[in-house]
Amino acid sequence: VNIRERLDFSCAVFDGDGRLVANAPHIPVHLGAMGETVRDLIARAPGVGLDPAAPAQHWLTNDPAAGGSHLPDLTVVTPVHHDGARFFVASRGHHVDVGGVTPGSVPPRSTRLADEGFVVRQLPLLEPDGSVRALAPHLVGCRDVGTVSADLEAQIAANAHAARRLGELGPAALVATWMGHLHDVAAEATRALCARLPAGSASDDLDGVPLVVRLTPNEDDAGGGGLVIDFSGTGGPHAGNLNAPPAVVRAAVLFAVRTLIGRPIPLNEGCLAPVRLVIPAPSVLAPPEGAAVVGGNVETSQRLVDLLLAAAGARAGSAGTMVNLTLGGDGFAYYETLGGGLGATRDHAGASGRQTHMTNTRATDPEVVEARLPLRVRRFALRPGSGGAGARRGGDGLVRELVLTRPGGAALLAAFRPGGAPGLDGGAPGAPGFAEVRVVGRWRPWDGAPITLDAGDRVRVHTPGGGGAGRPPEEPQLADREEIP
Repeated sequence: VNIRERLDFSCAVFDGDGRLVANAPHIPVHLGAMGETVRDLIARAPGVGLDPAAPAQHWLTNDPAAGGSHLPDLTVVTPVHHDGARFFVASRGHHVDVGGVTPGSVPPRSTRLADEGFVVRQLPLLEPDGSVRALAPHLVGCRDVGTVSADLEAQIAANAHAARRLGELGPAALVATWMGHLHDVAAEATRALCARLPAGSASDDLDGVPLVVRLTPNEDDAGGGGLVIDFSGTGGPHAGNLNAPPAVVRAAVLFAVRTLIGRPIPLNEGCLAPVRLVIPAPSVLAPPEGAAVVGGNVETSQRLVDLLLAAAGARAGSAGTMVNLTLGGDGFAYYETLGGGLGATRDHAGASGRQTHMTNTRATDPEVVEARLPLRVRRFALRPGSGGAGARRGGDGLVRELVLTRPGGAALLAAFRPGGAPGLDGGAPGAPGFAEVRVVGRWRPWDGAPITLDAGDRVRVHTPGGGGAGRPPEEPQLADREEIP
C-alpha cells in the first residue's frame, strides 16, 4: 500500500559527483537527501561507475549516517557508465516494515536507532550472474519480507530503466553540459532570491528542544547574492526520536529555498550552491550515530520548513507534522500519513486537508484499505474551523477514524504543537491536533503511545489547521477561501 497506493517513493537523476540534477515531483524529504547517499557510495567506492567493463550493480542503503532519512525509506542507487563518463540514478521508497519494536517501523517512543529497524549501508543487490541476491537474510526483523523484497525488485527495475534512458539522451559530454546548465540556472535563481531577501530569524520549541534559525544574505564566492542559514542556538540531541540527520536538514532547506524562489525552475542542488549551512553538532539536527531518527524525518523536517518560511516572513505556520499512524497485528502492517492545514500567506488562504511541505503522498482509498486490511474507514473529512482566522484564513485540518475488525495494535507519531500553528502578521494560530481511541465503548484521549486494541475498537485523529495571515476582520469571513493551487 505504501508504495503502490500512497505513492510514497521518489526517483531522481544525479551527475557524476552525486549532485541532484532532475527528479519527478515526488517527496521533498526524499529528494533533498538522496544526494548524500549517492555521495556516500562515491566516497566508499571512488571508482564506481567508471569501468565500462564492470557488470551492472545496484546498491541498497537506509543508514541515516549515509544520507538516509529514516529506516523505512530504502534507497537503491545505480551507477550509470555512459560514453566514458558516469552518472547516477536513484529511487527511495517507504517500505511497509523494516523491523523494530512496532509494526510499520515508525515507533513513537523509540530512543535508539535499533528500536526502529534494520540498518544497511551500500549493500550490493546483484549477484555476479546479474540475478537479485537473496534479500531475506538482510531484512532482519521485517514483518513482511515478501512485500519488501518485491518492492525492492521494483526499485531495481525502475533504476535499470532509468539507466537505459539516460544512455539514450546523447553523448556524455552533451548530457553533462545539460546537467551543468540546470545546476547553474537554479544557482542563479537562488542568488536573485538572496538579493531581495531581508535578514530574519525565527525560533520554535520541539518537544522541549529549541529550534533556532537565522537567515543572513551575503556575498557568495561567485560574487553574487549568497545566503547563510545558521541553526546555531538549536538544542542538543532529542532523548526520543525527533533527531534529524543532516541530510534531512539539507532537504528541508532545499525545499524552503526552492519555495521562496517563487518561479518555475528545476529542483536540484544548484539551489543550494550560494547557500552556506551552519548546523551545530551534536544537536537535534546533527545527532550522534545510533540516535533514534524516525521522527526527525517526518516531524522535525516539517517544523524546519515552517521555521525557515517564518524567518523569511513568507507564510504562517502549517500543520507542522506528517501525522504518522501505524496499525498492525498478526499478518498485517499498515502505515499512513495524514494531511493538515497549510498556513496562509499575505495573498492567499491556506489550502485545507493537504499534505504540506516535506511530504507529498496520497491518502489511501477507503476501498483499498478495507479490501486489503482488517480495517474500516468510518470517517474521513475536513475539520471545519480548525484553520486560524485572519485576513487570509489558514487551511483546515482533517478528521480520520479507523475501526479494527480484528485485534491489533496502533501507534501515532505526531509532534502536535500545544499552541497550534503560528499565524503571520497578527493572524490567529491554527487549532492544535489531537487523537483519541474508543475502547470498550468509551472515547478517551490518546497520546500516540503503542496501544493494544480489540476488534471493534476505533482510532480517531484530528490533524492541525494552518495559521492565519493578517488580523482577522470584524465580520465573519464567508468568501475569502481562495486556496493556493
